[in-house]
Amino acid sequence: MPGTFDSTGLSIQTFDEILAELQEAIQGPEGIGPTVFVGREGPLGQLLAIVADREVDLQELAQGLYDAFNVDVAQGIALDNLVALVGLERLPATEATGAITATGTPGTVLAVGRIVRKSVTLEQFVTTVAATIVAVTAWAAGTPYVVGDRRTASGNVYIVVDPGTSGGAAPSGTGSGIVDGGVIWDFVGVGTGAVDATAASEEAGEFDALARTIDEIVTPVAGWQTAVNLADFTEGTAIETDAELRERREASLQLIGGGTDGAIRAAVLALEFVRAAICISNRELTTDGNGIPGKAFRVVVWPSTLSTDENETIAKTIFERMPAGIKPDGTQTFSVVDQQNFPQTVRFSFASAVPIYVIVNLIDYAVDLPEDWKDQVRARILELGDSLTIGDDVFYLRLLCAVAQVPGIETVTVYVGTAPAPVGTANIPIGLTQIATFDSGNIEVN
Repeated sequence: MPGTFDSTGLSIQTFDEILAELQEAIQGPEGIGPTVFVGREGPLGQLLAIVADREVDLQELAQGLYDAFNVDVAQGIALDNLVALVGLERLPATEATGAITATGTPGTVLAVGRIVRKSVTLEQFVTTVAATIVAVTAWAAGTPYVVGDRRTASGNVYIVVDPGTSGGAAPSGTGSGIVDGGVIWDFVGVGTGAVDATAASEEAGEFDALARTIDEIVTPVAGWQTAVNLADFTEGTAIETDAELRERREASLQLIGGGTDGAIRAAVLALEFVRAAICISNRELTTDGNGIPGKAFRVVVWPSTLSTDENETIAKTIFERMPAGIKPDGTQTFSVVDQQNFPQTVRFSFASAVPIYVIVNLIDYAVDLPEDWKDQVRARILELGDSLTIGDDVFYLRLLCAVAQVPGIETVTVYVGTAPAPVGTANIPIGLTQIATFDSGNIEVN
């Protein structure tokens, strides 16, 4: 049947349907006649096939234009245009960000744009602020030190990873876990000075840098000896996919609903510094099993390390969406001034962190196992952790699958738990207001 566009929608034809229709027209009473040969082997049949192919292109173009107005199937720029109607834009890719510690001669200036990289994968990172290496205090015997203290000894910079009182011999060498009396030090770099400089991946996308994987200077400067990232970088993100954009659009439409749980949650999630949020209501008259008073609601947010201004923004956002006369419950209390200049109390809570510990033991592997396989295992596990939100359980099978994605790994044992040295191989249940947290320091790969 021919292509149609009516109240039921658009219907297009296949190549075979179009070709058969053209052949029938040529052999029909208004065509050349029934005896003319229209098979693909003859010149007329070949010409009809070319016309049919062109017709397919035109009908598929019509289908594309039709779909461009359907948010469920629109793609790329067409989808961007549709979500713009409700005030949304596709989230761009972001860079991995963090800090590198540069060591060397005090007074050495590092301009913006100095480049460092991971020696294993060669991914490059660029400093985003100017920094000057400053002198680090010399190590001293019999001195109490706390975690994070930096000292110089024998032309190197060291950092305290386990506090205590120093002994009689200064730390030496370029390793980690250097024992000095009651103190444990890690080597930072060569020189008598150090500075922390913020940096970002050279390209936007799903780049990361686990602690101490950035270890090579690409654009040297006289007096700058070494560079290292002492902590994990915040992973970059890829450009928002069509599926993710559709999901965010659907959530944003709940904002129109005013004081519903979904509208309050969507409004809080729309804040760029909020990673996860839930809104729980108690519609009964008495306190429920979650500790929420009767006729109240509780917004639970993550992360918990937000600034005062960010917390106040959350409170203001909740107030603007919450229904009149209903009490917001929680452990964090803020005052918001309403449009009548009356102070209103707004409360919310932070999710409780459940640290997850993982041990991965490699049993068997292929010859093409990459040199940085341990970093890749940690990165896959951290990626899984980033995908979890408040109340999501940690599924052991998903953890195994994450590790198995690293090329070259054939057989491993994986143990998981909520305390160091885990021995468990079962799922870890996470409470309604809890969130599982993963840190590279809690992932042991052997």
